[in-house]
Amino acid sequence: MSSRSSVVDPSTSQKTPSEQDVHTTPLKRKREKQELGQDHVVDKSITIRDQGASAKQLYFIDDQSMDRAYSLLAQNEWINDDCVNSLLEIFNPDPSVWHVFSTLTNTQIEQSDSSSSKKDAANLPKKLMIPLHLSSVSHWVLAAYDMARRRCIVYDPMANRKYIEHTLKVVHVLLKKHGLWQGERTTEVDHFPPSMRQTDGNNCGVFVIAAALSLFNDTPIQSFTPDLWRDLLAAYFCTKDEPPRESISPRFTDIVKSAELDQDDGSSTDKATRDVKFITEASSRASAYAEEARLLMKITDTRLERLKMQEEGRERLLKLVAWYAQKPDCVNDLTNGIIAASRERDGRQLRAMPRLVKGGVRQLTALRNHCSSMVDKCTVVETKLKQKRDQALKKALGAYLDLGSKLADLESARDVGNTGACHGSGIAAAQAP
Repeated sequence: MSSRSSVVDPSTSQKTPSEQDVHTTPLKRKREKQELGQDHVVDKSITIRDQGASAKQLYFIDDQSMDRAYSLLAQNEWINDDCVNSLLEIFNPDPSVWHVFSTLTNTQIEQSDSSSSKKDAANLPKKLMIPLHLSSVSHWVLAAYDMARRRCIVYDPMANRKYIEHTLKVVHVLLKKHGLWQGERTTEVDHFPPSMRQTDGNNCGVFVIAAALSLFNDTPIQSFTPDLWRDLLAAYFCTKDEPPRESISPRFTDIVKSAELDQDDGSSTDKATRDVKFITEASSRASAYAEEARLLMKITDTRLERLKMQEEGRERLLKLVAWYAQKPDCVNDLTNGIIAASRERDGRQLRAMPRLVKGGVRQLTALRNHCSSMVDKCTVVETKLKQKRDQALKKALGAYLDLGSKLADLESARDVGNTGACHGSGIAAAQAP
């Protein structure tokens, strides 16, 4: 395990956790040894669990939670709020544009009084990302609300009308609590392509994360393989210094094996045709996997670049605030007032700027490198499969040509036989008395 440092500005906390206790992933509340609060029911079919935390409590995720999140993704299990909240927080491209409600925040809104919520709402960005876990059905859904356009996108991976209606009710409650309800709005429920439709029982959270990243970056996802995304996203939660596990999606493993194994020497026409069809489909899947990994890598690169720019801005402001604190002797009364105003302004900006911890960049870099490795691996496999397809096509063509030659020989032999039979009949007729 590498050492960690807190992602929370110590000046705003009552207690700064040790480096050994805190992981640099933003932004998850430390789990205290206390009983969970009672469940708060928004709708009789929807329950949001109260975890009993104050709005100003520290947010981070520790090593144990990191390992748990990694395990859930890697072992194809239901993912928890650590996975969803952490990834949506770190991939938020611009906190001044998007505000991400965590599952914890949803509970706080249900508990809080309207006056405090409305006061906080004045500083909220105009786009809201709302991941929700419907506890009664153990299902993740997503809502994105654009206040300027009064447009709400509701995404249920299963496209279940009942779940969508429940989600809209919860969004209504959240907006009312924050004083953001603007009356009638446009609701869109078919924003994503058919590839973003869940057909299994355990990948709803992965679909929701992918949908949020698509909305964050205004980037459509044309092809989506949840098993592949699980493998890629798991790299973010890997607390080891080495890249994540070598074993990947079973479907991709089958494709790799098909590229490595030699084809049967059988030359039957049906066998050759089946080989061509199988290899062509496997090559198409490898190409699609490469495109998905390339898309996530592009999104990660964009986020890394912005995070580095934010850190540079933070360092600049820190130096400026330090210079203000020295009160240089060269300034006069006039510039003193300007410096005081600038100090207050830059201090507010510094406090508002999210604190970037080097570990966050390291984790995103691990994810980015894993995506790059997957692209390279898919490209190699696709190249091998194309070579095998060409060989199979050649074999199939040879089989068809051989079959055609045999049919031609049979046809020729039949014609010769018919001609001989006719000739024999003529001779017999001529010799008849």
